[in-house]
Amino acid sequence: MKIKILIILLFILIMLAFGFLVFNQFYPQEDHILVGDVNFTLPPGFHEGTINSIGDVNITNGTHTLFIAYYNDNNITKYVQMYTNGSNQTNYTYSISNFTIDDIFVCKAVNDQGGAEHFWFVKNNHVYSVYDWEKYDDIDRIFFDLIKSSDY
Repeated sequence: MKIKILIILLFILIMLAFGFLVFNQFYPQEDHILVGDVNFTLPPGFHEGTINSIGDVNITNGTHTLFIAYYNDNNITKYVQMYTNGSNQTNYTYSISNFTIDDIFVCKAVNDQGGAEHFWFVKNNHVYSVYDWEKYDDIDRIFFDLIKSSDY
């Protein structure tokens, strides 16, 4: 009797494992996300979250959340100024730097009080930004991977 129960349990476990493998084969998790008119490849371990109250898409790995925003023009300066001028109301200061990644001009703002980092760049004649609300050690690498993965 015990052997029959053991065989039945083993059969159930094999069927569950088989079902899991088949399900994942036909319904894989998305590894990219469309924001505006650009596809971004998600970093390993990240998946699409919900859209926040201002319309920005979030991606998360369960521990960290990043937001990707799309603006309907190509004026980076306007959005950097709007962001840093808002700091006058909160008494935050920011360090601003500019650089290029794969020939794409990037502007970065870092909250000097140890909080958020914010990146802006132009792709397909539109401004995109990637930002977080907490200090995340890997944000630069993840951002660089996101911008390099974006298609035209």
